[in-house]
Amino acid sequence: MIQAFFGAPNEAGAQFVPYFAGMIAYPLGWLLIAEPLRARILPAMPWLVAAGLYGVGLWIFAMSFMAHLIAGQPAFPGFTGITWVAMCCSHW
Repeated sequence: MIQAFFGAPNEAGAQFVPYFAGMIAYPLGWLLIAEPLRARILPAMPWLVAAGLYGVGLWIFAMSFMAHLIAGQPAFPGFTGITWVAMCCSHW
């Protein structure tokens, strides 16, 4: 992804992006967007169910938009092992 944006490989940037996404961006997305929407639209939905749906949404976003359109990989990288590893990791 770094190479797709900047035209050259960047080892430090490539290592920073997943840490930033997993530790900063995704939790902020939950706190600032997903949880307030759940509370307003479906207040009876347990947060655990909403969190699972948020994880599936992130997986679809990463495996379709990020992998396919940004990094040039096939969508859901051909449903090989990495696709399913990413699904498991998006929920832990």
